[in-house]
Amino acid sequence: MFQDVQTGHCFIPTGSPCSQVVAFWAYYHTFNDIADYVTRLGVTMTLYVDDLTLSFSHPISSRIINNIHNRLKSVGLSFKLSKIKHYGPSHYKVVTGNCITPGHQLIPTRKLRHDISKMVNNQNLDSFTLKQLRSLNGKIAATHLQDPTMFLPLYGKTRKILKQKMASNKPQSKH
Repeated sequence: MFQDVQTGHCFIPTGSPCSQVVAFWAYYHTFNDIADYVTRLGVTMTLYVDDLTLSFSHPISSRIINNIHNRLKSVGLSFKLSKIKHYGPSHYKVVTGNCITPGHQLIPTRKLRHDISKMVNNQNLDSFTLKQLRSLNGKIAATHLQDPTMFLPLYGKTRKILKQKMASNKPQSKH
């Protein structure tokens, strides 16, 4: 029954909270293999859902990139060379809507904070559609992974209105 509720006709809907968890666990062993490999080489791997970040104090060789690419390819995954980014130790590194500071702290990106502010710019949350509320709630929840105090009053209000709208949209049971 849980599967039916979460999947919506045998697929995970876009934006579902389950999709990130499923993406991670589906390739858990592959990610672990890559982490073991790079750790032996003195490289630190960080994984956010399915986005890999490699941190190292020396230039990374193309051989390492090729080995990782081949391991991903062996399970049907790939990456685009154009998505590989190089950052120096004093740079802020943007990874999957998050930012890693030079002090290795994870913070929400300026874009995510701007998107949230733009969505609610002098608008009444009661006028938001269920889809808009879910989107806003997801964006705020993403900021809370790094800073649980960010947008806190807005988060509470959004969740309250979202619950009310979801309750009013439930089909009435027939007795």
